[in-house]
Order: sequence, then structure tokens, then C-alpha cells
Amino acid sequence: MSLPPSEIPLGAMRFNSDSQKLEYWNGSAWFQIKTFSPNLATSSDAGVGARVLYMGGLKNQQPSPTVTSEIDYYNVSSQGNAQDFGDLTFNSYSLQTGSMASRTRAFTAGGSPNPGVNTINRCTFSSTGSAVDFGDRTVKSYFHGSHSNATRGIFMGGYVHPNWNDTIDYITMAHDGDAVDFGNMVSSTGNGACGGNPTRALQFGGVNHQSEIQKVQITTLGNAQTFGDLKEGIHGAPGAVSNSTRIIIAGGNGHPSPSKRNDIDLYLTASGGTPLLFGELSAARSYGIGGAGDEVRGTFAGGYTPTQINVIEYVSLLSGGLAVDFGDLSNVVRGGGSASNAHGGLG
Repeated sequence: MSLPPSEIPLGAMRFNSDSQKLEYWNGSAWFQIKTFSPNLATSSDAGVGARVLYMGGLKNQQPSPTVTSEIDYYNVSSQGNAQDFGDLTFNSYSLQTGSMASRTRAFTAGGSPNPGVNTINRCTFSSTGSAVDFGDRTVKSYFHGSHSNATRGIFMGGYVHPNWNDTIDYITMAHDGDAVDFGNMVSSTGNGACGGNPTRALQFGGVNHQSEIQKVQITTLGNAQTFGDLKEGIHGAPGAVSNSTRIIIAGGNGHPSPSKRNDIDLYLTASGGTPLLFGELSAARSYGIGGAGDEVRGTFAGGYTPTQINVIEYVSLLSGGLAVDFGDLSNVVRGGGSASNAHGGLG
């Protein structure tokens, strides 16, 4: 192919006719984009596209918030309001970092109120309707982290009354059943952000304003390892979205300043290092931002600004910038769990 022109906008995309692949410009070179393409011959989800489920949460404003079992859905590529999908088997919140998915199934586990639950629910992306019971976690937890590849999902840390916990357990997503012990975190934490790629899961920050990044190899049972540090400590359940090479983390509470953040930070999954400023939400928010997306777009739903909101915003995972209005959730809500059938862990 011919050399690129001398000036190309950051994040520009092209179709490479030689490789038959979609590529994007990172400022110095063209990089291949992995696109979500379910196997149409075998997938019961053919035709639904990149879909996000937002599950449970704490809806309505103070002084009368209500824990809900409601599930909303929307498609990542089509701006607009979320629609009703069904209900969880129980009312729960503090799920925002405890949800994950395969290409066909969405999962959420645990949640509050105290002392927490260990139930794992699953939904089928292609069929609107209520969740069903999948099995149980090894602990009753909320504010835990989670990530998955196409076959295995792991849960990390969280609050197990009356203390923060370092448990890691996992499920095989194609087969209903209870979670199995995987290993332990470097330190007991939760209420941070999680993301990754098909081989590794990363836990960012968490309780006590930790700036630590912890790494878990999804395919190999064992303990987490330290993988670097954030530019500042964060907690308050910021939203996180992964594609196959990068993770963006939005909002949350900062440290040393405890105030809510509107920063969107970029982290390269393979290389580690300190995350870089990538963009901004329209307003500072924390306490349960549902982050989910696909290879090119990340969405952030709900949260607390200091009032609960139903706003969904999106940002390009390739170029960043200011978040753009996407639509609204059905409820003014925070602390629900978001899961996508096109996230970066699926390869």
C-alpha cells in the first residue's frame, strides 16, 4: 500500500485492502482493529450486535432510594435510550465492578445490602427476559472486581462483611455451577475499576484510595501480582471499558482529594505503566458508573454527581476526548452492573 499522507488526524480509521482489516492511526503508525464478529453459523446471538446490559442498582433520589432488580439494554453502535430487558432474580446494588460476559451470556454476582449475597445470575444477550440462577460465589461479597475472556470469568476481592477481602474465584461461563477458588489478591481491596484482555485481568485502585494496579492471569490459577501504579489513588467504583489493547477508566473518587472525578484515563493493557489522561466526562461522578463497550466505543451509564443520574455517555476508545451524550437509562440509578458481549477480553 502507499505511504500515509503527512498529516492524519489522531484516531482516523481506514480499511486496508491488502490485509482486509480495519486500522486506526495512533499518531505515528497504523494499528489493526479487532472487530466483533460472532460466528453466524453457531451463535444464537447472531444479529444483536454489540449489546450492553445494565443490571440492578440503587434507583431514585434520596431520601427514598430503592434497590432494584431491573435490567436495561442498549446497543453500543446506536445512540438512544436504554430499553427494558427483564429482571434479576433478586434486588441488588453495588454490582458495578462485579459484572462480566461471554459472547452469549451476561453475568452479575453478589451485591448489597449487608451482609451481601453470593448469588450469580446470568442472562442471554439475544433473548430479552429475566435472569436465571447460575450458581454461587465462594463468598458473600459486593464491590468486588470482575473480568472475563470468552470462556472463564473471575471475581476479585470486594467487601465480605465486616472486612475487605482478597478472595479470587472463577466460573466457567458455558456451564452453570458454583464458583471455584482461583487464588488471592496482593492486598484486600474493592470498589475500584477492572478491565483487561483475553489473558489478563487488571484491578485498578480501590478502597483506602489505593493507587495499586493488580494483575491476574485469567488462564492460570494463582495469586495476583502488582503491575504498576495509578497517577493518583481512586475508589468510588469508577467505570471501566476495555478493548483488546487498552482500558479507559472514567470518574470515581480521587486521592488525596476525595472529590468526584470527571477524568477519563487511558491504560495500555500489555505494557503497564502509569495511565494517561484521555478525556473527560460531562460532569464529575462516582459510586457506580456502569462501563461497557466494544473495540471502538466505550459507554458510561448512571452514577452519582451529587445526585443520582440516568445519563449514558460515550467516548471513542481510539481517540478519546470529551464524552458525548448517548441516551438515558430507564431509571435514575447508580451501582448497577454493566456487561457487554463485545468487550476486550473476548479477543
